[in-house]
Amino acid sequence: MAADSLKKLHTSLVDNRKGYEKAVEDAEPNVKSLFSEMAALKEKDHAELHAGLTKLGEKPDESGSFMATVHKTVIGVRAATTGLGTNSLPSFVMGEKQVVDEYDEAIEECSSDREFVATLTRQKQNLLVKIAEMERLHT
Repeated sequence: MAADSLKKLHTSLVDNRKGYEKAVEDAEPNVKSLFSEMAALKEKDHAELHAGLTKLGEKPDESGSFMATVHKTVIGVRAATTGLGTNSLPSFVMGEKQVVDEYDEAIEECSSDREFVATLTRQKQNLLVKIAEMERLHT
């Protein structure tokens, strides 16, 4: 089992959840519920991945990475300058597409564990639905 790709994805989910929690604080009403849904999705996916890593004997890091601080800072600056409305969604979409790539890496590296692949594939599909929703809202 390739724990490195799973740990990287786990950290991204922690970081992104923190970013969305900050975004909810500063969001315009038309995207506040979307950001809240994304924070909840990240938390749910993180919890599942955390349990899977623990089952593999890994001890996932709950603190996230330095990027969580960067995400929160960028979101705060964006909220103060241009607002966090539908105009900000392309940036969120771009970040989520990077997470999709991390899912692809984890799925590929964990191909021998059908249960893990099924969980990661479901999470990725749910994320793709949310990405499509963000893209629709932006247009």
